[in-house]
Amino acid sequence: MIISADGWEVIPERKQHDIQALKKPHGGDERFPHVKNFLDCMKSRQQPAENLELGHHVTTVAHLGNIALRVGRKIEWDPVKERIPGDAQADRLVTPEYRKPWKLPNMRKV
Repeated sequence: MIISADGWEVIPERKQHDIQALKKPHGGDERFPHVKNFLDCMKSRQQPAENLELGHHVTTVAHLGNIALRVGRKIEWDPVKERIPGDAQADRLVTPEYRKPWKLPNMRKV
């Protein structure tokens, strides 16, 4: 699903023969320029073409919708702490548990 200021669109999964074309360099994948820009910015420390902070907020809304669906109830979001207060079950779904040996520093805002 693609959602933008112009509206929304649901794009069905590609068929197997379409996937083969994607295995070729840039095989029609419209995401390539975004990926290249992001990787270039990792090296140069410049800001990418897409606004990462805005992307974080948009992605958060999608994740919160999925969390509410999974727990089966309305949830309340604290945007400052980026937590779901008063609902331990839902709050556990905000940050995934990583398989060992992978870990990230504690990102909770207290």
